[in-house]
This record gives sequence, C-alpha cells and structure tokens, in this order.
Amino acid sequence: CEAARLAEIARAGADPAKVVTIPNGIDTRKTHQPTDRSLARRRAQLGAHGKAPLLGYVGRLHKQKGLPTLLDAFGRLLRKHGDARLAIVGDGDERAELESRARSMRVADNIVFTGEIDNAREWLGAFDTFVLPSLYEGASNSLLEAMAARLPVVATRVGGTPELVDDRRTGLLVEPGDVRGLHEALDALVSDPGRRRELGHAGRDRIERHFALDTMIGRTEALYDELTERHLHAA
Repeated sequence: CEAARLAEIARAGADPAKVVTIPNGIDTRKTHQPTDRSLARRRAQLGAHGKAPLLGYVGRLHKQKGLPTLLDAFGRLLRKHGDARLAIVGDGDERAELESRARSMRVADNIVFTGEIDNAREWLGAFDTFVLPSLYEGASNSLLEAMAARLPVVATRVGGTPELVDDRRTGLLVEPGDVRGLHEALDALVSDPGRRRELGHAGRDRIERHFALDTMIGRTEALYDELTERHLHAA
C-alpha cells in the first residue's frame, strides 16, 4: 500500500523514485458463493439463527488488531440488538485474555471464538458485516476477501485501509481505539439491511476494478519490463 511505501521511505531514507507501490490483488473468481443451505448451517454453527445480526472478524488475535475495542463496542451494541452475534475467526496470543474479557463483560454467550480454520473464505458469506478494528495495519488481505464477498465493512482509518475502503461508499471508517465511533458504525449497519447490501455491492465492484489478482500481476510485469528496458539501455 502507499502508506507502507511512505513509511519505508521515511524509515530507510530511500529514494522515492525507487520505491514503487503495487497494491495487493486477490482472485475474485475464487470468491466462495454459499448455497442457502450451507449459509444457514454456517450461521447456525456460529449461533446466529433467523435474522439475528452476525458480525465477523478474521485474522490474528494480536494487540495490533484492536480487538478489545471491538468487544467493548459490541457490548454496547447488545444493549439495543440483544440477539446480535460476533464471530472471531483466528487464533493468537491474546485469545485467552479476550475470552476472559468477554466473560467479565457478560457478553460471552453472544461471541464465538472459532480458533484457526483452514477455509475462512467459506465462512465469510455467513457474516452480515465484516469488522477490522486494527490499531495499525498494512493492506489487509482479509479485508479484501470480505469486500470481494460483497460484505459491508467497518474498519479503522489506519495504514493502507483507507486506500482499500472508500469511506461511506464501500464501508465505514472509524478512528482506531474509538469505542463509541465503532459502536455507532456497527449500529448503523445492523439497523439498515439496505445500506449493508449497497455498501457490499460497491465493495465488490471496487475490488474488481482496482484489487483483482490480474491487475496486481499486470502491474508487476510492467515494472519488470520497465526495469529490464532501463538495464538494456544502460548496458
């Protein structure tokens, strides 16, 4: 992402002309499209029945990801949407602490920690909203996968995330560590299925236009061609 490029230039004192940004790309042709039956099964496994709102996070359980902020915001959300569920998919050194925090907040019954799973992409379709509350971030592949799956996203305005998420058009951006802002963004989407669909479709379109795997490959090939041509002219 461009944020990483600028950080590297500042850290290493590199020549800006020699540091190039090629955004991550994903294969949109492999986006999992669940059947109604498999979708209902996945949701049931995560404790979401009927139209109960299901929020999802996929990634490492590490302090970088800002998950305590998510738990606090989710606790507030439950005061209005008592049937809401939160799926935290992944594992890491903060898992035990997060599970303990959920119990002490008395929200553990509405949260499921899945641990590591090999097919996280297949679970995305079960979510109503994808959440990435990172305190710092590069260009998150899990965020790209969620957008490709037509999920509306709520994420923090850090690192390369604003380069991926067009605020209020493909998702909602909030400040890192802002429990109130995260709660309000989640509540806005839980309360408005139409807006979730609108943001989700716009997110998928953005991935296809700017972050497809073919686009990343093409930019990489173009860079190699440019460097090869420079070398030949210099020889």
